[in-house]
Amino acid sequence: MAKGKHNKRNVRGPFCSIPDRVLINKGDKNREYNEEVRAYNKDLREFADNNIKRKRDAEAVSDDEDEEFVIQTKKRRKMATIKAKEAEEEEAAAAAAASEKKKTAMKKKVSKKAAAPADPNAISDDEDCAQADPNAVSDVEEETEAAEEKTEKLDAEEVSNMGKKSKQKVQRLKKEGTFFCQEKSCVDKTVKELMKLDKTVQFAAKDCIDEECLRKNFKDMGGACKYFQSKKYKIRYCLSKHDVPVCQIYRDWLA
Repeated sequence: MAKGKHNKRNVRGPFCSIPDRVLINKGDKNREYNEEVRAYNKDLREFADNNIKRKRDAEAVSDDEDEEFVIQTKKRRKMATIKAKEAEEEEAAAAAAASEKKKTAMKKKVSKKAAAPADPNAISDDEDCAQADPNAVSDVEEETEAAEEKTEKLDAEEVSNMGKKSKQKVQRLKKEGTFFCQEKSCVDKTVKELMKLDKTVQFAAKDCIDEECLRKNFKDMGGACKYFQSKKYKIRYCLSKHDVPVCQIYRDWLA
């Protein structure tokens, strides 16, 4: 080795205060630490990738569930429309059959009258009854009087108990034409028919045109009532033949 040149790894003295074995050991520790860091980073990357895959899988599953829900709702709506059309067709067929029966009965009566021989001296049954008792009332007249009495009673029952201002409000809403329900089940009905409860109509209130008035019929203003908590139930306002408002809570089967 030439003079003036020193190898720091082999020198013992003030040029290097750390021995060779300590430096070698320190290098080994750095390598081990670096390997541990690399392994830890690798585990973190794998964990992050797994989380991303899980999120993507969950999103795909949720998308599939949403698509299935949309398909099911479309099927339900189609079934409801088909059932409604079938019901309308059945009603039309029943009405046509009834009209045909009436026509056949009328034809039979006309044919019988034409086939019967004319007798000018013959007296009808009504004339015999009139000759026997001129003060007697026929059954037809009694039936008409009973029907008139029923209509008067229904009219008395269907009178609204609202004040003048509320009646004016009802007339204003009627002119607008958007507040009251325009479905077949709500139009041209009596108050008795609108107040009738069934599977769809769960609750009905007479003389009610706002939700505040409706909630007064329930305990604690309907705070814990299922009709106001669940989305299955909805509110609609109907108007009877005699301009009496009726509020209905009905179940929406498509919801």
